[in-house]
Amino acid sequence: MKILAWNYRGLASSGAVRSLLEVQKREKQDVLFLSETHWAKAKAEKLKKRLGCDHYLIHESDGRSGGLILMWKKEVAIQCKGISQYYIDVVIQDVEEWRLTGIYGEPNWDRKERTWEALRSLHNGESLPWLALGDFNEILFHYEKEGGRGSSFCFYSTLMYPFLHFF
Repeated sequence: MKILAWNYRGLASSGAVRSLLEVQKREKQDVLFLSETHWAKAKAEKLKKRLGCDHYLIHESDGRSGGLILMWKKEVAIQCKGISQYYIDVVIQDVEEWRLTGIYGEPNWDRKERTWEALRSLHNGESLPWLALGDFNEILFHYEKEGGRGSSFCFYSTLMYPFLHFF
């Protein structure tokens, strides 16, 4: 099974959609997670058809920010567990059941903990194998930060350990 996660930062331009269609044609993924789509259901439905997918789940954008879409082909059996502005959480029935969570992390520094709290609550008591992918809106090392306000925050030292601790 091929899975693609992509932060598109808006699918409003025809160039962005064209790029996505080219990747789909080349990679032929079975499941596609798109974050920061800036889209509502009507446009997601059209894209689903253009990509040759049969199903989708969406957390619609609130105007010009956010938006999550998970699309998949009919050969993939997916059951939705939950959707929020930070994630789309599903169980995939493959050879055995496993869990997939597409993530779009809180982009505002003063609210970063909301994403991690959502992930902690999703994990609570689950025993299925779990893949969390997407854009966590985090940096591992200070030298990776470009532009914007400087920060003394470092993902690895402050959040990575507590997050991994409960797995």
